[in-house]
Amino acid sequence: VAQHVGEWASEGVDASRAAIGYLWLLRGPAAQRQELCIQLLLGCGKPEALLPRSGLSHIAEADYRELLRAVSSRLAGKGRASQAARLLYEAREHRQLSALLVAELSANIAAAARGTNPAAGGAGGR
Repeated sequence: VAQHVGEWASEGVDASRAAIGYLWLLRGPAAQRQELCIQLLLGCGKPEALLPRSGLSHIAEADYRELLRAVSSRLAGKGRASQAARLLYEAREHRQLSALLVAELSANIAAAARGTNPAAGGAGGR
């Protein structure tokens, strides 16, 4: 199932959104459905499929927000903070967005003090 849904989701944002909807209809623990959706979105490179909210209105608001926060957290952990920030901004998750921006700004200030470039993996200077 994961392989076929992943191939389907890779076809575009609309297909990714439909695949999330399909996975969300599966019975089982909510945590497992959420993890499948996260892996799908990150695997096919389409985290923007979570936007706009109206495209996933069948997912309860609390579950949607949790999914959004989890995807954003994983994106930020993979060095894709700008994608994470966009998701949080568009979904009006201001607290999480603020925390992400403060963490990124702090990392950049610390890297500048060390003379390294965090975007280049810490190698090199100015």
